[in-house]
Amino acid sequence: MTLLIQSRIGFPCPCCGEIMVGDPDHPQYATIEHIIPLDHGGTNNPDNLDVICYSCNTARNSVKQYFDNRGHRVPKEYWQISLSKSIQHFIDAFYGEYHTIFLKARFG
Repeated sequence: MTLLIQSRIGFPCPCCGEIMVGDPDHPQYATIEHIIPLDHGGTNNPDNLDVICYSCNTARNSVKQYFDNRGHRVPKEYWQISLSKSIQHFIDAFYGEYHTIFLKARFG
């Protein structure tokens, strides 16, 4: 996993587009993220892992926690699609409720 993270330093985060860094004290620190969370049926298989910045990772966890606390699971399709800033119009059209929580957690 360390090689995966190192390979993405200097590249844009797929969620927000900010350049990811190797400094753990920086908000754009590159982190491993489970595309589909483990407790939502995801695995540790490399196909279910991506590298995103710490700020986006924290925001995705906020979305999960918000809906988990209400007894509602975020659809796995949102987890998959939300990692691609380039298809923002699909995210807004089909998963706006979830993405609003993400954006608030990520950007305030």
